[in-house]
Amino acid sequence: MSNTIIYKKDFDGWNRLKKKLDKRESVPNFNEGEVWWANIGTNVSFEQDGKSENYSRPVLIIGKINQVMFFGVPLTSQSKRGYYYFELGEIEEEIVSVAMISQARSFSANRLYERIGTIGKKKLTRVRRLMAERPIKIVPTKRPSGVAANADLCPKYSKPNVKSQVKGVKK
Repeated sequence: MSNTIIYKKDFDGWNRLKKKLDKRESVPNFNEGEVWWANIGTNVSFEQDGKSENYSRPVLIIGKINQVMFFGVPLTSQSKRGYYYFELGEIEEEIVSVAMISQARSFSANRLYERIGTIGKKKLTRVRRLMAERPIKIVPTKRPSGVAANADLCPKYSKPNVKSQVKGVKK
């Protein structure tokens, strides 16, 4: 008998909420350095999921792309250390938060629903600097000679010995 706990993800429930979020007619005003509760959803494999019936977790707004999009980092209250984690400390007398740098991505402001607080300019600068100094490591996959990984998605490399179509560029 195994002690493994199997966590069943509720993709259908998340999909119902996601459809409602997509229909929102207005989004909250948000700024860089703020922490918001955001409906981040049920995601695939080891991507960070939201929790509770709102499929939410706190997200730090790293950069405002425009009035309806931002680049953010999901937060956790779990004590984590390592290359892709940064402890923010207490946010507005809430639980101590840790930024999960490896989970950073762009978000729609439709996902935001409650402002928690701010982290301050110095801390935001430190998080941004950490992200620049610790880029995500991309490990190339090995493939048979002459065949590109996902060749159907990358036609330029789908045939062996493809020469550049741009004049003056040698391969």
